[in-house]
Amino acid sequence: MSKVILVHGEEALLCDEYIKSLLPDDPMSIEKYDMRENSIIDVLIDASQGSLFGSDDKILVLNDCYFLGSEKALSDKEMESVTEFINNKENTTTVVFRYTKLDKRKKLVKALMKSAEVFEGKLIKFPQSWINTRSKAYKLNLEKNAVDKMVVQLGVDLYLLDNELKKIQNRFPSEKLITADMLSDVLSRTLESDVFKLLDRIMYRQASAIDLLSDLLMTGNDPIQVLLLIIRQLRMIEQIKIAEITGNPVQNYLTVHPYALQIAKEQAEDYTLSDIQSKMDQVATLDLKMKRGQVDKVIALETLILQWM
Repeated sequence: MSKVILVHGEEALLCDEYIKSLLPDDPMSIEKYDMRENSIIDVLIDASQGSLFGSDDKILVLNDCYFLGSEKALSDKEMESVTEFINNKENTTTVVFRYTKLDKRKKLVKALMKSAEVFEGKLIKFPQSWINTRSKAYKLNLEKNAVDKMVVQLGVDLYLLDNELKKIQNRFPSEKLITADMLSDVLSRTLESDVFKLLDRIMYRQASAIDLLSDLLMTGNDPIQVLLLIIRQLRMIEQIKIAEITGNPVQNYLTVHPYALQIAKEQAEDYTLSDIQSKMDQVATLDLKMKRGQVDKVIALETLILQWM
């Protein structure tokens, strides 16, 4: 009987690695299709014909199965072909249906969820445990703060985190313990992490904030996006100041990573709540002017930062 597998979920690395674990060593028995370019009927006809090379068994990987999502459904004829293939006990072909976000109201999705082997690559919001496990595979020993630094600076994209671990392995092939400080010039730059550093330098009135801002703008980053990330960080600091005044735990106001929260707490020490709220008002006003085209975005952002300095 044919084996049908449904792979879905927003974490691409987990889905890719799961599919890879299914594939045989013989590449001749693997066929991959982009379902936006191939007819499902033609693909299933191919699946029913067996392999021309090696084993009689083969695996078909059907990528971007848009008909499993919110886009148009299969026609009645196409649905009939899929159902016939799934129920054909003589087929030895394995077919993997893959799509990121399923529309679970669709008839075909319901059928696959019920009868297929299902794997979901769920997004990992706090990937520290994943990083620790992956680090061991690369023979790396990262201290807790180093792992936290990776998450705060790089985010939660597992492909990016995995590539960064490979870079760390190349830089420190025999280091017994890797600290957060050792990663300062190793980890890739992201806009989010650069804005985090920018605001840190602004809060401590370091002249290098202007150099970092100029670098951000010269490399093509949108001033409005930079502004939005600045206000997000200011909002976090505002919530910390409110927590201090009310005496409520800051966790009641925020759902952020503890490492990012600790740095924001340090940034908040030299400012009053009114200071932070004044800055937030300035950012909101500038954001509106930028979107209305009333100011030159680059000059206006540079001027605001200079005023804060």
